[in-house]
Order: sequence, then C-alpha cells, then structure tokens
Amino acid sequence: MGSATILSEAYRVIAGKLPVPTKPGMCLAMVRHIVEEAFDVEPYGFYRRLIIPNFHLREGEWLATVSSSTNGHDAISPYWARGAERALRDAGLARHNVSDMLPGDLLFSWMVSRPYGHVGIYLDGGLVLENTTAERGWLNDKMGAVRITPLREFSPVTTVISADKLSRAFAAY
Repeated sequence: MGSATILSEAYRVIAGKLPVPTKPGMCLAMVRHIVEEAFDVEPYGFYRRLIIPNFHLREGEWLATVSSSTNGHDAISPYWARGAERALRDAGLARHNVSDMLPGDLLFSWMVSRPYGHVGIYLDGGLVLENTTAERGWLNDKMGAVRITPLREFSPVTTVISADKLSRAFAAY
C-alpha cells in the first residue's frame, strides 16, 4: 500500500521525472517531497501533519534555529533528520526491528551527520535513495547530491519508519 506508493515516487526521482531538492544537506527535504507526492499531501504537510505535532524537546535541549550554534548535541530541530526521526518514532510509525525494513520505508540514522542526522528511502535490492555528500554509491551528475547507495554503506540505520504506517497516518489526518 504505502510502500509501493513511496517506491514509485522514488523511482520517478531516479528517472528524472520528479524534481526534488538536490543540494547537499537536503536529505530530509528530498524525502519530504517524495512522501508528499506519494500520499498527495500539500507542500510541507509532512512537517505540519506528522513531524511538528510529535516533536518535543527533551530536558537540556534547545530548539535550533538558523543562527543556533550546533557545536553541541543539545540543539535539535524538527526540520533536521534527527528531530524528524524522533518525532516519527514517538508517533508510533517505526518498525520494532530495524532489520525488518521493507522497500519504501524511510531509513534514519541519528549517528550520521551529527547533530543533524540523515534519512533515505529503502529501495528494492538492498539499495537506498539518499541526498548526501558522502563519497559512496552511484551518482548521476544531473542529480546533484542525490545518490543510490548500497545499504551496507548507508549504515548505521537507527530507526526504520514504515511506509505502510505513514500511509495510514496520512489517511487518518
């Protein structure tokens, strides 16, 4: 259901038929755009409907802004992959085991690109569609920082957000 929809939009990106943010550092923006297309959600509706309502600061954290110092790990934002990962996990959209991932699922890692985190979309054949400056995977020069990367190079995956649970969450909104 949801996984097939996200996958079809991810493959449209690969085919050059769905424009997404391709600038480095835009992993969550790329995934947001694909998810919104997949579920016919208004622009930025992914943030408004699921991420912002489920994002909460923890003790000792402060909300990062454009001018915030990110030297420490105490700053966090719902617009960073790390903040979105936590919000979606707190909303009950995560799989219990990261090894249970299915094509179309969102793969997060708060351990990469600290303090921002990282996110990609799991494809068929053990591949991940991601926006990264890391020197890994396959790069199409027309796609900027968007790459197709083997899962073993994307690791460590810290949270898997189920595409099917995402679909149900948008349908319930």
